[in-house]
Amino acid sequence: MSIPFRLTLAVGLVFSAAVMAADGPRVLFFSKSAGYEHGVIKVENDAPSHVEKAIRPLVDAMGGELTATKDGAVISAARLDDFDVVVFYTTEDLCNGETGDKTPAVSATGMMELLEWVKKGGGLVGYHCASDTWHRARNQFSPESPYLDMLGGEFRGHGKQFVGTLRVVDKTHPTMPHIKDGWEINDEWYLFEGLQAETMHVLALLDPADERTRQDKYALPNYPVIWCSTPGEGRVFYNAMGHREDVWDNAAFQAAFVDAVQWASGEGEGAATPNFADVVPADLDPKTGDTKK
Repeated sequence: MSIPFRLTLAVGLVFSAAVMAADGPRVLFFSKSAGYEHGVIKVENDAPSHVEKAIRPLVDAMGGELTATKDGAVISAARLDDFDVVVFYTTEDLCNGETGDKTPAVSATGMMELLEWVKKGGGLVGYHCASDTWHRARNQFSPESPYLDMLGGEFRGHGKQFVGTLRVVDKTHPTMPHIKDGWEINDEWYLFEGLQAETMHVLALLDPADERTRQDKYALPNYPVIWCSTPGEGRVFYNAMGHREDVWDNAAFQAAFVDAVQWASGEGEGAATPNFADVVPADLDPKTGDTKK
């Protein structure tokens, strides 16, 4: 796993070569889209995607190594051992290579090999549409989704983009020093179902604020949008943000990406005791993601 380094956020991101890790995390950025392909991860004319261009210097500054691919063959027991952290920005059934971006599919056993790799000590970091992946009802080889169970929640829709407010509920967690309580940021805010209340450690909630009266689907209690868990010996982190290019360009968001990769690679305390019942409004139903009837 990676050797610790320290990150300073001042004007932009400042990385000190004197404290930079000599041997940082080996990071896989996996962005296969079997459904809708987000603009931020499109690869055109062999040029890196917007996300890859944003995160490569961050991983370099950690002294790490970034591999970016849409090739599903990399999600296998043999290949995953080459990495410390896998970052997912994906959609739909990744075992299907005929739809979406039509890149090579993950094998029928790939999902379970990924989960076993995590349980043995790997780090899985999911952004935005990672929760719009391997859906239960649309999974070609199972009506269940152990992947979504491990990730912590399933995408069920979104409305128009708006400026949401983050309510941080664990300010001391190693992944949260650059995500401030009350942060207002414009993004596409996902809604969830199947929230794994028994296993997730909630880090931040979305407060839709006035959007509750503008878009009916956001007339909800504050609900989780950043969380983590520690299945087996591994670590899982999910952040629902990241639809927009300007989010990935945001200095605080980039610093938080570094924090997430560090933590997922095994640095710092696991700190993922389930806390859903303690920090989420009691009238939010984790199964439906809606207000309890």
